[in-house]
Amino acid sequence: DARDGQEYLVVIIGKRAWMAENLRFNDGKSECYNSSSDNCRVYGRYYTWSQALGIDANCDSKRCTTKNRSIRGVCPEGWHIPTQKEWGALAQYVQRKAGSKVNNVLRSTFAWKGAQGSNESGFNALPSGFRYQNGNFMSLGKTARFWSADEFNEVESIAWELYNEYGTGLEPQNSYKQHELSVRCVSDE
Repeated sequence: DARDGQEYLVVIIGKRAWMAENLRFNDGKSECYNSSSDNCRVYGRYYTWSQALGIDANCDSKRCTTKNRSIRGVCPEGWHIPTQKEWGALAQYVQRKAGSKVNNVLRSTFAWKGAQGSNESGFNALPSGFRYQNGNFMSLGKTARFWSADEFNEVESIAWELYNEYGTGLEPQNSYKQHELSVRCVSDE
């Protein structure tokens, strides 16, 4: 990332290049789990939906037209926030290859409470948790939750989530836009 010198592992899944780490770019408003810089280095940073997309903060409480658009947001040049369609393609590709083990092959080999993942996909999903809009930090070690560029309604967007050993795979979930979640970027090409 030319903006701050950060380097990220990348993995090709299907026909797309995905970051194999959560974004760590400090946009001046992003946060780390428990406000700890050590957690930033391991788990990346959290962003509200409007921060992730680099759009007006009012979009966290009203509709903004983003559906199926490529939006760079906080991602480095040449990368963008994945759309729901791109997340779905990733989930389907891994599902076809891994079958019932999709949850396991996407998760990292460390930091998960309970059984660790195998990370056979190289996606390396870390259980970074998230931050509620009220400021409480939640689910470190249990959940990986990532923004998509698509919104559900005025106050919710579609996030994609992996749970610890109880989950069945990468699944879409509605999440309040004012929550702070992790970001994974996908390449423009």
